[in-house]
Amino acid sequence: MIWQIARYHALSLLGSKSEKDILAWANDKGGSICTIKSFSDKGLSDGKFLIKLCESIDPEVIDWDLVEPGDDDSGKEMNAKYAISLARKFGAFIFCVWEDVVNHKKKMMIVLIASIYDCYMEKHGRD
Repeated sequence: MIWQIARYHALSLLGSKSEKDILAWANDKGGSICTIKSFSDKGLSDGKFLIKLCESIDPEVIDWDLVEPGDDDSGKEMNAKYAISLARKFGAFIFCVWEDVVNHKKKMMIVLIASIYDCYMEKHGRD
């Protein structure tokens, strides 16, 4: 039931955009960190891609000195928590926990990235 509510919210954020469109947007904004093939891509697990997406909203808010290399579990956890904190600061709908990022859970990543997309569009204009 909870997933259906989150899915409904994510779809309302997407509007006429498809998951493929959001994935293309995400790769455009976060592609300097890595390129992801899907919302369950292992490249999401270190959290840096999500931090880069948040940077596209407002680069001045990001403190890259706080970002860990993400080579170990502790670094991944810290980055995931930081990414979620940043997204929350921008007003994103947060339905996931840091473990969902580290484990690159597809459903949670769709909702989180769609919400970051929505925050980006709110700040930079709708297309």
